[in-house]
Amino acid sequence: MQSNRGLAVMVWTAAALSAVVMALATFHAFEDAAETDVRPCPSTASEQYFFPPESELNGSYSVNLMRTMREPALWCGPEAAYESYRFLWVRTFDAPVSIRVTLQSPAESARQLRVVALFGGDGRGVTWPLRPDDERHDSHRWLTPGEQQALKNALVASDFWRLEPTSSESGLDGATWILEGRRGREYHLVTRWSPSDGAFRQACLLMLRFSGLRIDARYIY
Repeated sequence: MQSNRGLAVMVWTAAALSAVVMALATFHAFEDAAETDVRPCPSTASEQYFFPPESELNGSYSVNLMRTMREPALWCGPEAAYESYRFLWVRTFDAPVSIRVTLQSPAESARQLRVVALFGGDGRGVTWPLRPDDERHDSHRWLTPGEQQALKNALVASDFWRLEPTSSESGLDGATWILEGRRGREYHLVTRWSPSDGAFRQACLLMLRFSGLRIDARYIY
């Protein structure tokens, strides 16, 4: 009887030790994964804070706009459970607009949409540096579940995650359409010049519609 009882204690002890070892291994694996998920950001004052080092947008007017709009960088940071998209619309003659949708984040409530537009004193575009009479529109709202799904569908239809980052189209009088996406450690940046049609344009226009900004069709270019 004592022999059986001793054997049972030994089996229980071995099982308990095994559970502890597995728990420690899982904890360290989680720690390692968390460290792997951290992609350090440069200083916020850096010209390479908003876009990856290899991006042609670094040092451009878009960087000044993002800083003035007080937008965060999407391509870097420790957000493992993170999904966000930003449409930056830089028009030659009219107000620049940034629309950011956060679908998933440990730091912010999901389904949040932020809109920033910079209007010059004449009601149209802004110059750099900004002037005292320039105005700023800054608003937040929540996406409905239907809007959230519609955006996901539009991104799938555009094949966003596999689009070429740039195209050969360019010009002087038009607009740069910049769409960024961050999904966990995945990041993608697509830049187009005044797209006239196609699923990419439709995905960006959907975000513009969600923004609530009232922009006449003549100024969508």
